[in-house]
Amino acid sequence: MFRQQFIGLMENNVAKTFSQKLVKNINANPLPENLKEALQDKLSSRDLLARLKGLCDIFLFEYGETLNKCGTEISEPSFREENSFHGEKTDDDVIKSALEHYQQSLITFFSDLKINERTRRSVENYFKEMKEELLELFADKHGKIESEIEELIKPQVISELEKALSSEEQSTINQSYRDLKEIQLGCQG
Repeated sequence: MFRQQFIGLMENNVAKTFSQKLVKNINANPLPENLKEALQDKLSSRDLLARLKGLCDIFLFEYGETLNKCGTEISEPSFREENSFHGEKTDDDVIKSALEHYQQSLITFFSDLKINERTRRSVENYFKEMKEELLELFADKHGKIESEIEELIKPQVISELEKALSSEEQSTINQSYRDLKEIQLGCQG
């Protein structure tokens, strides 16, 4: 139950939040579709969530270790002797001491756990690794991106260039015609 609650909290508050923001930023940029798809796959919450589930399992392992340690300590004969009140060794006294021992051990465990710090470090490490993967992805796709951009832009550039040349050529022809007319009129006059 703790694991499900912890994972649900991490999924909703960390993994999906980061993933949605990153994917939204990617979709807002004019990138080739295949690159967008590759980035969306890399930045989906799947990998971060897997990392956070592993972190949860570490917490639960440490929690189990704390409970086992408490169980071992209270099962020792010395625990019963040390925690008997006024020399009496009633079961109620030992149970009360055992519960207090568990309580104190769990309070110490959770105060020392530093979930936020570990989660922050895990997420930071994830994004450092993700940065390297994305840089590699961009390096691998660099040539393809250039050719796709060229394919998208080249027809527009050629069309605009042809339009510009057509009007420039027309104006050159018109100017040449005027110059010839002036020379002809100058020769006649």
